[in-house]
Amino acid sequence: MKDSPNVSANASTTNTFELPGSFVHHTPFLNFKILHMLLKLNPDFDSKTLVDCEQKITIKALLDIKEIELDMAEMRIEKCDVSSSSVVKIKNLKIIDNEDKLKVRFDGVLNAGTVFDLNVKYSAGYFSKNNTVPILQSPRSGFHFITKTGGSNAPAIQSWTQGETLESRYWFPCIDDPQVKYPREIHITVP
Repeated sequence: MKDSPNVSANASTTNTFELPGSFVHHTPFLNFKILHMLLKLNPDFDSKTLVDCEQKITIKALLDIKEIELDMAEMRIEKCDVSSSSVVKIKNLKIIDNEDKLKVRFDGVLNAGTVFDLNVKYSAGYFSKNNTVPILQSPRSGFHFITKTGGSNAPAIQSWTQGETLESRYWFPCIDDPQVKYPREIHITVP
């Protein structure tokens, strides 16, 4: 078979359609699966934050695990535990601000196939300046507020969310990757 006259026999096969500086994003390898998430949100339109929110994540261990890692940014975790019917307890929580991660370490090994509920109570929109007292601010991204302040021409008080591609971590702990899907239920309490 002869090459087409318009195609060089020495044409490079390494040409890509990526921009300079971009890199490949792979689906994360997870040692657990989220079976369901229930999220209860309380938007505070005065402070433009989310306060006293609750999350229940039903998780299944796919391998033997000692910890799980969730994406989370600029939140205050008020409480994190596993349901009383679970066979594990939480040993400690570690918030890694520079990586936007919440690591939940258990007091023992969860065997593959174990299903448990992780319950998190949190507030979103907190930004810690110089690792001192948290300063209450609106979430940087993901959950947005429109309010009538200072003679604004806004038609109504509103809020809206944006999660894709990596903005959900600013309003709830999650696996913030558009390729990781799981059923979710969201309840919102408004004034």
